[in-house]
Amino acid sequence: MAPMLPHTSATLCDPGKLSLELEKVRKQGFAVDDEEYIPGIIALAVPVRDGDGKVVASISAQAPTGRLRIEQAMEFLPQMKQAAESMAQTVDW
Repeated sequence: MAPMLPHTSATLCDPGKLSLELEKVRKQGFAVDDEEYIPGIIALAVPVRDGDGKVVASISAQAPTGRLRIEQAMEFLPQMKQAAESMAQTVDW
């Protein structure tokens, strides 16, 4: 496997650390990007699952770090999860 190249100083490039982060994402049901891809941008994402529980899409939100901190963005998670559930029920996957 080729080495992963960082996009920013916060990018997870160590395979072991990335595996741990992905397990954390699976357990908590959402993902956080704290300037890992674009400097000065944070993001949250939640999965949209089909009737079998398979992830078929996602809903994400991004913001500049100068306007919103991760802690503030986390307040939107309940609405994002509700939107994902509504989308899953509306679309015939």
